[in-house]
Amino acid sequence: MDGIWLEDFMAVVEEGGFSRAATRRNVTQPAFSRRIRALEAWVGASLFQRLPHGVALTPAGEAFAELAPDLQRRIAHIARRAREAAGPTTSAVPFAATQTLSFVFFPDWIRRMGEGFELGPIQLNAANMAMCAEMMRRQAAEFLICHHHPSIDDPFDGRLQHRVIGRDRMVAVHAPGLDGGDIPHLAYSTESGLGRIASACVPSVTVATGESPAFTSHLAAALRGAAVGGAGYAWLPLQLVAGDLADGRLVRMAGDLPEIDINICIFRQGVLSAAAERVWKRVLLA
Repeated sequence: MDGIWLEDFMAVVEEGGFSRAATRRNVTQPAFSRRIRALEAWVGASLFQRLPHGVALTPAGEAFAELAPDLQRRIAHIARRAREAAGPTTSAVPFAATQTLSFVFFPDWIRRMGEGFELGPIQLNAANMAMCAEMMRRQAAEFLICHHHPSIDDPFDGRLQHRVIGRDRMVAVHAPGLDGGDIPHLAYSTESGLGRIASACVPSVTVATGESPAFTSHLAAALRGAAVGGAGYAWLPLQLVAGDLADGRLVRMAGDLPEIDINICIFRQGVLSAAAERVWKRVLLA
């Protein structure tokens, strides 16, 4: 059995359909369907009932869904133990981090974590929140650093331990000279974790114009650039735009708008390599 099939199966269960699961797994739907059929052939039973508007688990699928997460963890644990048994290596501990935090937070944070403590080699993989979460589900990263807000569901349904390692705040900003009630909205796309936070915390504000967004991106840095250029207003992390506000390139949007306090969290895999365990030990000491 290919371990990728397990990840595909869990993606269908979590997304509720082949199309959304294939998109999340970054594979064409025909190729994705072939992998699911290969898994069903290996199991020896149909796992999904194909419906006009999605899929449902068969009795065999329900039984397999109960066992699959534990099987994934066991496979990952066996692989790590085998690598460790092979002897010391120079393999870096893989981190996933959202793009914004990868350059406004991570460098200084990892430097502070390494003061007086040997962390070893670190590999940073920056992506949008959806891709970062997928890296964690595929065991391609041992840690994830991202923004998080209590009103947003845990991306891992409470399965992964996490810890708050920093604070930030989302503020609505635009370039000077755009005063008025019809400032275009610069919006996050659906893959963005910050977009989910903004939509959940201030839904009436994020669509205040009643129009489609003038510009959309999953990158906070891209929205910042558009805002500095005078294209409209955007909800952006204060750590990203503090310099722009201080220098007058951006101003806070007028009106009685809230500012959203958000946490910066680190999520960890259930089973870590020995090198990653050392990193986690340092996190707990901070």
